[in-house]
Amino acid sequence: MLWAVFLKTGQISYPYPLDDSYIHLSISRTLADQGLWSPTPDRFEFSSSSPLFTLLLSGLFLISGPSLWWPMILNIAASLVLVWLLWSALPASSNTVKSLWLWVIIITTPIILPMLMGMEHALQLPIFLAWLIAWLQKQENPRSSFSLKLVLLTIAMVTIRYEGLFLLGAAGLWWLFQKRWKEAILLGCAGFLPVIALGLFSLSQGGTFLPLSLLMKGYSPQANLGSIAIWISSILTKLYEHPFIFPVLSISAAGMWMGGSLSSKLRSASFVLQVAGWVHVLFAEIGGYRYEAYLFLLHAWLLASILDELSIKITWRIFLASAWLLLPILIRTAYFSGNYPLAVQNIYHQSVQVGRFIERYYPTEHIAMHDIGVATWLSNFPLTDLASIGDEEVYELYHHQAFTADKVQELLERRGVRLAIIQQGWMGYVIPSDWRCAGSWTIQDHFIIALPEVFFWAKDQKTYDELLKNLRLFRDELPEGIVEQGPYVGTPLPEVKTPQ
Repeated sequence: MLWAVFLKTGQISYPYPLDDSYIHLSISRTLADQGLWSPTPDRFEFSSSSPLFTLLLSGLFLISGPSLWWPMILNIAASLVLVWLLWSALPASSNTVKSLWLWVIIITTPIILPMLMGMEHALQLPIFLAWLIAWLQKQENPRSSFSLKLVLLTIAMVTIRYEGLFLLGAAGLWWLFQKRWKEAILLGCAGFLPVIALGLFSLSQGGTFLPLSLLMKGYSPQANLGSIAIWISSILTKLYEHPFIFPVLSISAAGMWMGGSLSSKLRSASFVLQVAGWVHVLFAEIGGYRYEAYLFLLHAWLLASILDELSIKITWRIFLASAWLLLPILIRTAYFSGNYPLAVQNIYHQSVQVGRFIERYYPTEHIAMHDIGVATWLSNFPLTDLASIGDEEVYELYHHQAFTADKVQELLERRGVRLAIIQQGWMGYVIPSDWRCAGSWTIQDHFIIALPEVFFWAKDQKTYDELLKNLRLFRDELPEGIVEQGPYVGTPLPEVKTPQ
């Protein structure tokens, strides 16, 4: 896959397909160097919904120094652990059948993409699987003591991704149905205490109780009919656009429907995965290959376990009858695997070039922008994040429906911001009317990037003249295929559309 990236982009120095991958790197470096949890060096920002991954990277940076390759190294190790866990957890049938199931899970999850992505999802998968196995062991042996392993895995599951709370809540609900009150309370304490501790720490630093990324990307309707209607509409849109979630969740639904035909272990696993899956659909993101990867993994393990327990052999007739289950999942895997090199190229042609431009000419300038990952990794500059992932003040504007040109102008003036680099269709409407655009870069074949064009804006004449000069000086640094337009090259600016 990395070789395909090199063939597509001609480089491998920036191997990750998402700007978000570099946000972890920025936060971890700031934490290691300055003891400050933030992608920007001038203030605290609770920007990561994976505190454990950030802490692990920060620890590695303290030991060996910051490196762009540590996330991939960590993820490769996590993926090897996952393969070992899967081999141990799959039903004890023949090695041939286990190998087949292992490959099916590797392909359909798909494990290779989170491993190369440089984010926390590759580590999330073995932790979630290990937690489910440990919880099922406790479920089957109610008289056994509450093991330290389950407590530690619960803490790890929640702090690697907050979606762990979905599984935790479903498991606690199952124990409440069984009147295992003490165990449910202990499990809840193990999961919620780190969330509360991190939230209180963030509040003490002037941050938000929950991470900004979670607040912005999560779905939580307000208590009014309009908000609830919008929320329901967004859920229906998600399900329409990502139909592969239905065959996945149908596995745990079938496990619940079979009832007494299955062991209590698989019935409880089916309940937990069904409830957690639908809570995820209702309140979190799906689509792509990362947010719901854990649901694919755990449901694939559940399917293998159900078929083995019922002694159902996979014949060609059963395989063809189940094609509806596999087809959308395989299409999803093929689509994102095939476009992985293109996604890396998108990031390299837009986010990386913007980051290099800032590193060259504005490494300490306060800049307003929204794809902050690569730029903050390459330079330690004060930042106004117009997407709010790294900026609580901007989040408050969104939260109070006050993200307007007037409010943004007030914020930029108070912070002394003179330069903005944005995708016009996303943020152009909040740029002050007296600012001037010096030019734009447009990438080809945009896939992972929301919009292909990025625009460069200046507040005053002096900043505008400097920006024109610097854009001209940087022209020879740009990769082939990037279209330059605007005053600095003497052409009109491109028209842009707001992404749907």
